[in-house]
Amino acid sequence: PDTTLDKHETSKQILSTTHGRGGHASIISDHAETHLYPHLLQAKHSKTGSYSRKFYLQFDLSKLINKNFDRASLKLTQVISPYGFASFVPDCEFNVYALNNETQEDWSPKTIDWKSAPANVVHSGSLLSDSEATIIGTFSIPKGQQEGSCIIESDQLAQLVKQDANGVITLVITRKTKENHSQGLVHTFAGNNTQNALPPQLIFITEK
Repeated sequence: PDTTLDKHETSKQILSTTHGRGGHASIISDHAETHLYPHLLQAKHSKTGSYSRKFYLQFDLSKLINKNFDRASLKLTQVISPYGFASFVPDCEFNVYALNNETQEDWSPKTIDWKSAPANVVHSGSLLSDSEATIIGTFSIPKGQQEGSCIIESDQLAQLVKQDANGVITLVITRKTKENHSQGLVHTFAGNNTQNALPPQLIFITEK
């Protein structure tokens, strides 16, 4: 992880999904063999239920230098999508979930799928189980936007990290907003090996 000091005497720690036991995976309700890219993270709440997508992020908290930070945020980098049309989705809202049960955090990016993913509600394109996951943040992307940074600052995220006992945290991003047309945009974000784009990051700020 990176640690920096700026002129306002705040220190910043950054963890990405590339560090240690970190990782990520997208899941899709069907056609996984032809509609997922290992280096891209995708979210879609489809009109029909087919081709819906959610994505899972794991961060290795053992790489944190210290947990005495004041603020925590998640940063995602939106990139051009290979699927769908931006005109077929309105302004879109997204939920950021955290898994409640640390025993569920042993999922593997190589084997996770729609049916086996922790807390996934298989009949929904946007929901996770209320008893197994908690919404810790939200963000929105305006209609037509296909590139940019999404930064979600969350007190719940900060508390979750500070209380962690097993050294990892799993976050799940789903798109709450349903498309208007069956060929609506699949919102797409950079993964660990996306060219010219940063992977998902947790950013921790300590005020001096």
